[in-house]
Amino acid sequence: MLKTSALLTALLLSTGLSTVPVLADSNGVPTCVQPRTDRAQREALETLSDRLQLSTKQSGTIEYRNGCLKVSYTDGGHWVTDFYDPDSFRQLGTLN
Repeated sequence: MLKTSALLTALLLSTGLSTVPVLADSNGVPTCVQPRTDRAQREALETLSDRLQLSTKQSGTIEYRNGCLKVSYTDGGHWVTDFYDPDSFRQLGTLN
């Protein structure tokens, strides 16, 4: 059992999957579990906002929810909410 656990951990670390959330709340919202400093949180918010050009989107907001970056904006008259990993900036899910 210990060998299997160690092998799985090594596989996750080598593929970068260790930064992908493995949990979701009852609404299906991803949960990211990495501890982050205040400075790292601010930098992640600014970086993702710039990458997504959030300032050009109508009603665009970005904040932390469940440790992930939650980005919300309106697109074509409907509300879009996307969730991103704060380390890789990979999109984890969308709520429409």
